[in-house]
Amino acid sequence: MPWLATGGVLLLLAAGLALLAGRDDGAGGLRDGAGAASSSVGGGSTAQPAGDAPAFPEDEVRTFVTDHYSRLSSDPRATWRSLTPQMQQAAGGEAAYVELWSGFSSTSASQVEVDEDTGEVSFTLTREHDGTQTMSGQSITLVREDGALKIDSAG
Repeated sequence: MPWLATGGVLLLLAAGLALLAGRDDGAGGLRDGAGAASSSVGGGSTAQPAGDAPAFPEDEVRTFVTDHYSRLSSDPRATWRSLTPQMQQAAGGEAAYVELWSGFSSTSASQVEVDEDTGEVSFTLTREHDGTQTMSGQSITLVREDGALKIDSAG
């Protein structure tokens, strides 16, 4: 089961990156011309718009996460583009990522919970390989790059 070992290593790498990156408590955040507080992690922005609108609306994030993980095993090259460069590096490069996720017959995300301010998401990941289904709790952090949601860290 080399795919299982690779998956474990991938998750450990992602968790390590999340710990190394640390978390900004917002005290040193910058404000842009529109009055939005922002910080940058891995080249993306975690901007909180001025006013009541959340930076990561729950409906948008749920759709992104469920779509990403439903296509993960069938089209890993497309989902690769939904990762920031930091996350791509943590994944071991595109070839390793594609090999890992194309080894599953199906993948999906359920029970998606979203922190609309930080972009932190927790969910249950279901994977099927050789007729065996496994479920595990996962967490990711999203950022926006050029307006698009991207996965910046996993752990």
